[in-house]
Amino acid sequence: MQNTEKTYSRSRIRLFFALILATATLLLMGASRLGDSMTSRQMEQEQTRLHWKTAADHLLRHQTRNHPSGTALRQLFMEHPEYILQAIHSGLRAEP
Repeated sequence: MQNTEKTYSRSRIRLFFALILATATLLLMGASRLGDSMTSRQMEQEQTRLHWKTAADHLLRHQTRNHPSGTALRQLFMEHPEYILQAIHSGLRAEP
């Protein structure tokens, strides 16, 4: 009887550790996928920001060339190109 109980107890312990190992593996795989997802999302945001800067630069290139306030406007566009694009799309125009 004791031998059977020991075998049963050992198999339960093995099963318990196998479940712990499987759970840890799944958690690590999920963390890895989350990290990859966050990295790809950050790369997409950087690429979108680069597109915004390119579009804002193209739109402001001719308007700010010789204008005295052009430097401040270009600095704003370098820091926050989304503001410039939003202003242009909402109908606001720079004064000549």
